[in-house]
Amino acid sequence: MAVVMTPAGDRAVSLSLDRTLRLWDLEQGRQLRVLVSRDKRDAEDLRARWLAMDDSRAVHVDLTDLTITRNASLGISPDGTRATFAERGTIGVWHLDTGRLVAIAVEDFQADEVATDAGLAVVGSVLGSLGLISLSEGRLVRLLDAGRNEARSRHVLDMVVDAAAGRVIAADRDGTIRVWELETGIETAKYDTGVTDVDAVVIAPNGRFAYSVNGDTVLTSDLEALRPLRRLSLDHHITALAVTPDGLHAALGDESGRVHFLALESEGRS
Repeated sequence: MAVVMTPAGDRAVSLSLDRTLRLWDLEQGRQLRVLVSRDKRDAEDLRARWLAMDDSRAVHVDLTDLTITRNASLGISPDGTRATFAERGTIGVWHLDTGRLVAIAVEDFQADEVATDAGLAVVGSVLGSLGLISLSEGRLVRLLDAGRNEARSRHVLDMVVDAAAGRVIAADRDGTIRVWELETGIETAKYDTGVTDVDAVVIAPNGRFAYSVNGDTVLTSDLEALRPLRRLSLDHHITALAVTPDGLHAALGDESGRVHFLALESEGRS
């Protein structure tokens, strides 16, 4: 149902239809750990079967009292040592080297997006708030509350955590992109893309550019200058969007099955 990968491409965590989380070593092409909810009827049988495998295929099996659903949001720390999964008001931090699990409860929260960097995770809520999580301490540091309980307009669609710069960037369904200071929780910038009722937003991992989609149109924005760059309309609705780490290239998929490739020049022209 979902897969997240470390920036180095050496580890990944997947969420499967059977409601298990699995840690993968991508260099060796093998599974290392699996996290299973105790509420699964076959949890103990699965655990016994995996533990019975020979050493070359052995898998560490971790059980949790938390319910893992197919709709959980998923994130992995850049160093591949922790995975974060969240749904509704429960956030789980899975320590991938030891199997330890920490559960964090947040009141009046509907988790929908997860972004991580260094020892931090930010969980976005459909109610408009952001939860800042310390992965090392396994606790909620603070809520970034602007727009809280404004689900229809402030639904968080994408986030980027930039721990080195001490900021988090969040894009909302109402077309606004906000920047928060991690240390204080203060909103330091707000930019209106001019695209209302956004279908999807992808912020480049470096936090420089954002691509906002509405129907058959994509708008690129410069988040340093807080201004729009270019707008492109296709013949069909856009159904998929991926952006390179520097934000200068993007791939768009549309309803016709075509894939379109975009490039931004360094001065912001496409």
